[in-house]
Amino acid sequence: MLIFYLLVLGSDACAQKSSNQKQRNPVYVDAHGVMRWTKDKKEAQFFGVNYTVPFAYGYRSHLALGQDLEKAIDQDVYHMARLGFNAFRVHVWDTEISDTTGTLLKNEHLRLFDYLIQKLKERNIKILITPIAFWGPGYPEPDQPTAGFSSRYPKREAVVNETAIRAQERYLEQFFQHVNPYTGLSYQDDPDVIAAEINNEPHHSGPKEETTEYVNRMVAAVRKSGFSKPIFYNISESPRCRCSSPRQHTGGQLSV
Repeated sequence: MLIFYLLVLGSDACAQKSSNQKQRNPVYVDAHGVMRWTKDKKEAQFFGVNYTVPFAYGYRSHLALGQDLEKAIDQDVYHMARLGFNAFRVHVWDTEISDTTGTLLKNEHLRLFDYLIQKLKERNIKILITPIAFWGPGYPEPDQPTAGFSSRYPKREAVVNETAIRAQERYLEQFFQHVNPYTGLSYQDDPDVIAAEINNEPHHSGPKEETTEYVNRMVAAVRKSGFSKPIFYNISESPRCRCSSPRQHTGGQLSV
């Protein structure tokens, strides 16, 4: 397992701002890699579920059945609470809320995601956001045409192509600056958003230094938005130790 520690340097004013932000963060990761509640230092433990109705097939299937998506979210979140879930995680379909340059699109998918967050908050369900999924919204149907950068760059290319990397940097900064119209809060200021994961199951092969460079650039883009909560990075699919391309990466697992 590869663990990378990010050291952020700046002026005293910047350091003070960062310290104030971290004091508002509900959880932190200690030196042993254990997530703890900021308020009492106890280990933070969660039991939850992925849920994707604002995006992809979940979204389309409800429309095909003539269902009101807000009412469906209301009912589903109610049952999550009844099941005892206290956590929610989703890999956001970035391809449905971005264009090829990484500009955030404030459309129906993003609105429903913000609505879902509000409903989760009402049930005291904590939220971990993975803002990049890397793939199209079709499965189990054929992909639908979208404007997002993930529609242009395949998963393996997205982590090595400079244009794709710049699009991801732009998207991450705008995504984490976005203010939820239902809560009036950014993801940094929302106490029920506890952490973020950069992307979902990336494909890395080749020199590990280039993988580190990519991850550091993604983290820097998120931090630039003002997000100071824990950031996770997990490589769990198709790592390769060797390949012919000098711009592909080796895999590992890391938390930042």
